[in-house]
Amino acid sequence: MTGPELSVPVYVSRGLTRAEQALAASYARGDVVRFARRYAPDGQPRIDRHEYLTVAGVAPERGLVQLAKANGEFVVWAPARWGARRVEVYGTAQRGIAQGDVLVWTRNDPSTSPAHPPARRAHRGAPPAQPPRRPMVQHPSRAAS
Repeated sequence: MTGPELSVPVYVSRGLTRAEQALAASYARGDVVRFARRYAPDGQPRIDRHEYLTVAGVAPERGLVQLAKANGEFVVWAPARWGARRVEVYGTAQRGIAQGDVLVWTRNDPSTSPAHPPARRAHRGAPPAQPPRRPMVQHPSRAAS
């Protein structure tokens, strides 16, 4: 690596099974939960499709998880009753990046980024020239001799 390193937060899958996702005891304060569909729990703020919420507290004996929305609102979630089959659960970690590192986005925000952006190399100034791309697999009749 070259240049100063920047520490950035990243989400790391917790790898919970569906059965574990339904147990409040599987969650820890600071975990991040992404919902695959919209939920409107009675008397609580709505959870939008693909919204990320942070675990603010857990009451495993009652089967409840308190989730914090980005706007500061809270939702009390009973994963055994609703939504656990349609979530992804992440822990957070810090990663260092520096000039020259290759950054690959595995999930995009469609409102701000293209559907499938290419991998990017961290750099300052003008990006380096990219070599021409060749197909990884070629039909035998089109292979160069």
